[in-house]
Amino acid sequence: MKSLKLNLAITLSMVVAGMVVESAWAQGRGGFGRSMFGGGGGDVSEVSLLSMEEVLDHLQDDYELSDDAKKEILANAEDAQDELAEERRAIMGDMRNMDQDERTAAMEELQDVTKEINTDTFRTIKKQLNKKQLGRLNELKVQRMGVAALHDAVVQEMLEFDDEQVEKMKDVQDKSQEKQREMMEDLREQMQSGGGFDRDAIRESMTELQDSNKKNAMDCLTDKQKKTFEKMKGEEFEFPERQRGGRGRGGNE
Repeated sequence: MKSLKLNLAITLSMVVAGMVVESAWAQGRGGFGRSMFGGGGGDVSEVSLLSMEEVLDHLQDDYELSDDAKKEILANAEDAQDELAEERRAIMGDMRNMDQDERTAAMEELQDVTKEINTDTFRTIKKQLNKKQLGRLNELKVQRMGVAALHDAVVQEMLEFDDEQVEKMKDVQDKSQEKQREMMEDLREQMQSGGGFDRDAIRESMTELQDSNKKNAMDCLTDKQKKTFEKMKGEEFEFPERQRGGRGRGGNE
């Protein structure tokens, strides 16, 4: 029975996580980080952006990034991907034999390791970028994150959030996470009943939640802040579609 429940929990996590990413990329967005916010990824690193050759091409064509700098950045980004892949296998490799607490601890460890690798790698990479190129990279990061960027302390400071707005954004996030837990519980009940699950219905619910989250987050802003937030994104950039398997062009996972 314990093994059955464990396998069910793992299956649920994989199904939902896979569909969240699938839904995000279908809309030309990044993966999701801290929550299922519509319009972008919860946590987007500069390294993940610079691992996209399309982003490097954009910086080269429009912001005078040199060939040598481009090659150096891409090499560092790929090294970081390889390192992260090894860490992921080491930390999550025995997931089926973990209990819930162990899986939670492993996920937290992986998040910490990912952040550390990205931070160390970007510290090296940014030496290849001038002020103008770094500014454009920041714009692309805000674009990629979408409304999830509104949870970033630096973004909130730039938009001059007051204490009430900070609390409102936290409330929006808490309600989103509660809704996600409810969706997981509904899916768990469906699978336990032996009736399987409706992928289209789940995908539709996720899309509705993303749209609702986006609206609720933007409603926390004043009209002036909304205009400033749009300016922070800079000129719109068309991010590459996700490609499964290998790095390829646009592979940032």
